[in-house]
Amino acid sequence: MIIGNSARVQDFRHGYAVHRLNQWVKEGENIQALYPYLSAYMGHSSFVYTDYYLSLVEDIYPELEKRLSSVNNDILPEVYHEEE
Repeated sequence: MIIGNSARVQDFRHGYAVHRLNQWVKEGENIQALYPYLSAYMGHSSFVYTDYYLSLVEDIYPELEKRLSSVNNDILPEVYHEEE
């Protein structure tokens, strides 16, 4: 008995694109330079269609948190309070 929907070709395409973008971030690649290649590889006529694959997935969050920590600290500094 199968519960849920079976995988579709679109699911594999989506998984590939999300993984590739997140892997480039982890590797420190120039996303702006590589993005047009991914878009063409996916067969998209516009970057708008490729933008759909820009997703925050669990395994990339620690990397983003590390990269943005200095920016975040400037925007939202730690607030300390005294306990009574």
